Amino acid sequence: MEIKATFLGGAGEVGKSSIMISDNKTNIMLDYGVKLQEEPVEYPLLPREKIDVVIPSHAHLDHSGAVPILFKRGEPKVIATDLTLELSYLLLNDSLKISKKRRERLPFSKRDLKSMMRNSTPIRYRTPKKIGGIKIELFDAGHIPGSASILMSKEKKIFYTGDIKMKDSRLLNGCSLPDKTDVLIIESTYGDKKQPKREDEEKKLKRYVREALTNNDIALIPTFAVGRAQEILLVLEEFADFIAIDGMAKQATEIIYYYKRYIKNSEKLKKIMKRITWVRNMRQRKNIIRKGGIVLTTAGMLGGGPIIFYLQELHDNPKTKILFSGFLVEDTPGYNLLKTGVYSNEEMVGEKNNFKVKCEMHRLDFSAHADREELLNIIKKLSPKKVICVHGDNPKKFAKDVEEIFNIDAFAPKIGEEIVL
Repeated sequence: MEIKATFLGGAGEVGKSSIMISDNKTNIMLDYGVKLQEEPVEYPLLPREKIDVVIPSHAHLDHSGAVPILFKRGEPKVIATDLTLELSYLLLNDSLKISKKRRERLPFSKRDLKSMMRNSTPIRYRTPKKIGGIKIELFDAGHIPGSASILMSKEKKIFYTGDIKMKDSRLLNGCSLPDKTDVLIIESTYGDKKQPKREDEEKKLKRYVREALTNNDIALIPTFAVGRAQEILLVLEEFADFIAIDGMAKQATEIIYYYKRYIKNSEKLKKIMKRITWVRNMRQRKNIIRKGGIVLTTAGMLGGGPIIFYLQELHDNPKTKILFSGFLVEDTPGYNLLKTGVYSNEEMVGEKNNFKVKCEMHRLDFSAHADREELLNIIKKLSPKKVICVHGDNPKKFAKDVEEIFNIDAFAPKIGEEIVL
């Protein structure tokens, strides 16, 4: 019986990842995310078929942010690592809080989110599970704590990378892979890019931080709550006594440490957590600004969270360093600030929401995605007969390169396209 893949999102784009795998009896949804960088927020196509099981590869909202919508018209089972389930709830619940504050309406409710969690079953890596006639197995994707790539077996072996990283970081081991696969569905975010060495980026970050501390100034590090914040804490271990952590990064760090089997240096992270300052109120924030130090806070793209307070207070100080730790999505407040030197945020109604920033700014690259060399190495190791390129701004170009390098069938599907695997 043939297996089909229907690409409901994440094809020819980064965001709203969603692939439905079907064998005429069972429908499995791999990811069901949102595209937050669009206004209004974009969602994947709705499946016509009844979904039996949803497998979010990891907790980032571009892969998990639309899963509760599926509970509007059914109750599929949700299978993921326990950490992905916990972090997904944290991020989805925060989305509901933000929408309520902005008086916007999401296409799912708190009831849908609770239904999703009630129907969720945690699964460990490398523990095969049968779903209808398809056997599934999760592999560590090395992207963020708890992230998974998914192997599906039924006559053919189909491997979906999700977001993946081969190289180790201070926080995570690189991905694990099966021996061989027939069909590879691979992300291509950096299919045309070579990333700088992690060690070089770490040295630069430490140098900027040391300069700020020497002058009793502030190093302001906007960060993603999940994965990036914890890696930066480990990189800056020697400066832990001067670090203040704020926003959702606090809760995410506590959750990730609780599920410590997913990370490399859990005892080192525990020691750092005891030394840093956990910001809980405005009095502490004002005290930090007065004394100086390192502030690690959300949101990474500067769209919300405590980072806004720090920017409002520090934007006139040319001695303050703002250190971006990775990619900034186009047209986000962070991207526009780095490009123009002006912070503008239309969401801040009635607040100081448009001002010039005189701070010293730098962008570093702590990407949690595989670069071109890593992606090609994954393909080489798995030696598939067919490669399907998704989750990238130019997956067609990457697919063409794959065909030429490996002499195998490779292509990039369109949204809504159905393919026999």
